[in-house]
Amino acid sequence: MNIHNPSYPCPVVNCEKAFHRKDKVIPHLLRFHDLDDSTHCPIADCQYRLPLPLDLLQIHAGIHWTSHNVVLVALCEWRFRKFACSITSCKKLCDLKQFTRHLKGHRAAERKASGDAMRALGRDPVTTDLMCPFCSAQFLESQLDVLRFHLQETHLSIANTEAHELYGCCVCPQLTNRRWNSWWDRHKERQNGCSKCKCPPSRLLVDISTVLPYRQQILRLDYNFQYYYYPVFNDIKTTPRT
Repeated sequence: MNIHNPSYPCPVVNCEKAFHRKDKVIPHLLRFHDLDDSTHCPIADCQYRLPLPLDLLQIHAGIHWTSHNVVLVALCEWRFRKFACSITSCKKLCDLKQFTRHLKGHRAAERKASGDAMRALGRDPVTTDLMCPFCSAQFLESQLDVLRFHLQETHLSIANTEAHELYGCCVCPQLTNRRWNSWWDRHKERQNGCSKCKCPPSRLLVDISTVLPYRQQILRLDYNFQYYYYPVFNDIKTTPRT
């Protein structure tokens, strides 16, 4: 091992830290950087050249899984398993399952003083409950499924009755009470729309531009959201040039 020539540089803009072991990269990112810190994709031929916040680089890294870039592979393996405590004076690394318990261990005054950082992670500073980034509705940690349904039905798709009135879609009435990722997964490939009424499935979603400002908070609340095929991450899942 050549410790004098570390080969795994930190991807954060203007950070000159580099490592000779990939298992040192993620702890460094969590302890010394915020999820909002600006990064660049380290793959030279990647067509996405805009700066990305650290947590969105983790999503983007998935398209480079076969690149053997150690930093990006480490980001893919991270999968939000650990968080740095959002209390400014703490920053302890916590497993996701222990995160709420750890936050509750801090005094209410500490949590309130770091309120912006806690809200950025989707946590209410007073109760530490999960918090909807759109409307601030609160949910217990055990109610993550309820929060998912709330996001899908209230903020990410138009009401089935509204869709039926607007487009007369023969599919929409069949979707009542179905989870968003269930009906979107079934109908997203219908580029030409429903076989009967030609209503494209994208019409069943709210304007994507209204969701973009909240995608990081959604991701921090529910890492698996990126797998639901909702198009809010499409711009950073571009295919690298060959």
